[in-house]
Amino acid sequence: MNPEDIRLFFQTYYTNHFKDPLLFESRNQERGDALQIVSSTLSKNDAEQVAKRIKMSLPLAEVGVVASRNIRNQFRAIILNPVKVYEVFLKNEDKIRTFFQTLYNKSTNSQLQFECRNRFGVYGQKQLGIVSPALSEHDAQQMVEHLKKVLPASAKVEVVDSLKTPGQYRAVIINSEEVFGIYVKRMVDMLNRFHPIPSDPKRFGMTHFWTSPCTTFIAYKTNIASLYHSDSMDPKIRVQALEEIHKFNAHIEKLFPGFEIRTEHHRHGDVYLIENFSYVHYVSLQQQLKLKDLGILFFSQNQDRYKNSKAELTEDLQEDIEFINRSRKVDY
Repeated sequence: MNPEDIRLFFQTYYTNHFKDPLLFESRNQERGDALQIVSSTLSKNDAEQVAKRIKMSLPLAEVGVVASRNIRNQFRAIILNPVKVYEVFLKNEDKIRTFFQTLYNKSTNSQLQFECRNRFGVYGQKQLGIVSPALSEHDAQQMVEHLKKVLPASAKVEVVDSLKTPGQYRAVIINSEEVFGIYVKRMVDMLNRFHPIPSDPKRFGMTHFWTSPCTTFIAYKTNIASLYHSDSMDPKIRVQALEEIHKFNAHIEKLFPGFEIRTEHHRHGDVYLIENFSYVHYVSLQQQLKLKDLGILFFSQNQDRYKNSKAELTEDLQEDIEFINRSRKVDY
C-alpha cells in the first residue's frame, strides 16, 4: 500500500469529521518497517484530545501520544496500526460502491459496474464519488435523472467527462458517503422499532441500534446483561439472558441472510456490530413489518424461566418483563 494514500486518508478523515484541518505525517518505526501516522506538533493537551477523537471515531485504531523528536515541549498524536485501519476503510469504500450499484441495477433491471473515484479539497480532504461506467452523453444524462428520482434529495448527482475514455461521459454521485449515511440511519431507525424486550417509552429500548460516526457499520447494544447487579447475580441468570440474546441474533440473521451480527465486547456480551449489510438488506428491512412480533415472541415464549430469578433482576428489567406479558395481548 502507498504510505501517502494512508496518510491522506487519516488527514482527510480527521478534517472532515471534526472540521479541523490538522496535518498528518507518515513515518516508519525507528526499528523495523511498520508504518505509523503522526499529527503535526501540538501541546500535550491538544495531542491527547486528537488521540481521543481518533480512538472514539475509529475504534480499531491503536493510538497514543509521543513527544516530538525535533521540538521541545511539543507532542504528537500517533496511530500505530494505520495499515489495518486503512484496509478496513477500503473495504467500506467497496461496500458503498456495491450499495449504489445494486440500488441502480435493481431499479432499472441493469447489470452495470460502478467504480470509486476520489476528489480532493484545498486541505487535502478526500470525497468519495461513485461513478458509472463510461457512457454516451445521452445515457449518462438519463442515468443522472433516474438517480435523482430514487436517491434522497440531498444527493449531488451530475454528468462528468470520462478521463479514461475521451468522448465518453459518466454519471457520478458526488457526496456518496453522505447519501450512504442516510440509508444506514434509515436502517437503524427501522431496527430500533423492534426491541427484543420493550422498555419504558421515556428511555431507549432494552435493545438499541446506532450507527458509527463514519456510518459504515451499525452497532447494536442490549442492556439485558449489563443491567444485572454483578455483585449479587447468579451466573446462571446471565447465561440464560445471553442465550436469549443469541437466539434473537440467530433469528435476525435467518430473516436477513448474510446479515452477520458479531460480538464487539466479549467481556460483557452486550455490544454487537453489523458490518456487512447491503442494499438488499435495506429493502428486506422495509418489508419485515412483523419483526417486533417476532422479537417479543422470542423473549416471552419461555417466561417461566424468569419467574424464579426475577428477584435477582433490577427493577427496570422486571418492568420490562411485565411489559412483555401485556404486549402479548396487543395487536401490532
